Amino acid sequence: MCDRLPRMSSNLLFVILTAGIFFTLFGCFERKDQNKIESEPSLIPEVEKRDLQSKDEEETTKIFEINTLIKYGHFADALELITNQLRSNSANEKLLSLRTELFLLAGQPELAALSNDEHARLLGIHQADELLRGLLHENAEVRANAILALDISEDPRRFEAVMPIAVVDGAVTVRIAAMRLLRKSRDNRLKNTFLALAKDESWIIRSEALDALTEWNDTETRRIFWASANDEEPLVRHRARTALIKFLNEETHEEYLKMATGANIQIAFAAALAFAQSGDPEAKEALIRALNQEEDRMLRQDAARALAMIPPPPTEEILGALHNALDGEDSQLRSVIIDTLEKYQDVRSIDVLAQMSNNPLVPAVLSRRMFDLLQELRNKKARILIEQQMKASDIVQGSGSATSRATVESTPTPTED
Repeated sequence: MCDRLPRMSSNLLFVILTAGIFFTLFGCFERKDQNKIESEPSLIPEVEKRDLQSKDEEETTKIFEINTLIKYGHFADALELITNQLRSNSANEKLLSLRTELFLLAGQPELAALSNDEHARLLGIHQADELLRGLLHENAEVRANAILALDISEDPRRFEAVMPIAVVDGAVTVRIAAMRLLRKSRDNRLKNTFLALAKDESWIIRSEALDALTEWNDTETRRIFWASANDEEPLVRHRARTALIKFLNEETHEEYLKMATGANIQIAFAAALAFAQSGDPEAKEALIRALNQEEDRMLRQDAARALAMIPPPPTEEILGALHNALDGEDSQLRSVIIDTLEKYQDVRSIDVLAQMSNNPLVPAVLSRRMFDLLQELRNKKARILIEQQMKASDIVQGSGSATSRATVESTPTPTED
């Protein structure tokens, strides 16, 4: 037995060692699997993460497609894609902003305003900022449409937002849109802004500023209008003259008289035009002076038109100036003078018209007009002569009848013997 003990002890030791190794390895694998299970997240959050990532990628792709369509001017296709995307996510801020920008690019400020308002409503905010961002767009047309859309939406920030744009924007169309919006504010503080814009290097801006300044009739404002009456651009001068007609009243009468007799003929004409519009004879001398000068053809035509505003009968000075100008070479001026003479219907123009209607240098159309007017005036003169003769005859007949009656009354009645 003792001989077998070591052998049995060896076998037992082998079994024990083998079992220990097995359980040790089993324990290691068990702990490893347990640690693996505990360390890994659940499968459900992983799926959600992948879904969210997929949705973000899909949205990014769609927005890229929309931007590409907008870039190449396919606005209808871009709008359809935006609309389809908003059906599944109506409060998507990126899509709402893109839709508003699309309408601004497409030249539809009304729809841009509606889109911006809906944007604010869906996001639960007072005002969306997409239209304000449109004021900074690189495209001038978008900036102008943004101003129009702000006006339509009645955004309370619109006046403050567009004020600097009216002064510094690089596009005249955008500045005009801003100025027209500012006029609606009825804020007297804007007068200084418009006074500065009336001196702008762009004649279009100057003209628009003058139109806005007609709301103020004060010395400072009229000073700008008098200066603008001598502007190099005809449309600016016209705007200034039109406003100065409106500003003439009892309080400004003396100021206008001073301007009408001043050295600057353009300013003098502006004052005289205001007088003529009201039928004031103070206009006569300044208008004749404007008609007689030869440097500015348009001013001569305007003066001839203005003389027609003075109530008839015209003075000898007015008729003389018109007759002299009719003998010139400017066909347009001749046409305007014929208009004025037609209004006057003064028979003192017969001799000049008879001479000019037969002048071979006068265009046939004008010659015919002068001949027709000549016939009218000759007929008028004939009627005047007939009326004068009839009146003279009536006077003679009346005098004769009275003499006869006096003779009869003074003759003694014969008596019977």
